[in-house]
Amino acid sequence: MDFRKEYQTALDLASVLQYEESRDKLKRIISEYPDKIEALILLGKVEYYLHLFDSSRRCFETVLTRDPGNFEAYYGLQFFLERKRRKWNLAAWILSLLLIVTAGIILSFSMRSYFQQYQERVETLGKQFDSLHSMEVQLVNQIHTISEMQRAYSVNLLTLKEEMGGKINNLELRQTERFTELANMQSDQYRTLLRDLDELST
Repeated sequence: MDFRKEYQTALDLASVLQYEESRDKLKRIISEYPDKIEALILLGKVEYYLHLFDSSRRCFETVLTRDPGNFEAYYGLQFFLERKRRKWNLAAWILSLLLIVTAGIILSFSMRSYFQQYQERVETLGKQFDSLHSMEVQLVNQIHTISEMQRAYSVNLLTLKEEMGGKINNLELRQTERFTELANMQSDQYRTLLRDLDELST
């Protein structure tokens, strides 16, 4: 088997997208020329296009074990790194989406819980407001009652003062009259005494 001729045939088949035929020919070449690195590299590329990723990766890794500085083998492995990077990006995107959905669920639950607490607080405040309003009404009624009591007390006190004032005035008038009568009696007795003395002196 002429390696160069067979390899060129496999390369031509791959260039016209006949990957299955190219792969079969490359496998026959490698079975006879296992040390031919270029055949392994081309096989790795063909199998990659056939979506035989594990087999393709092994071809490039085999080349690197034989020739660690082979640029084409590294270049072939970059497809797997890029593919893995896309998988990681997809996984990261899915994870981000899950986190967003989870955060939305948590936020929705938190908002629902907060709204329930808010409703409970509003109801509690409403009950407290009703209680305060009732207390306010009772206080206003008590103030009104006290005002009525004060007004009645003022009227009674004024009436009492008027009644007591009249009695005091009558008492003073009576005392004045008695003092006047006593003074008049004393004056009459003094005049009688003076008259009697005048009569005795004569």
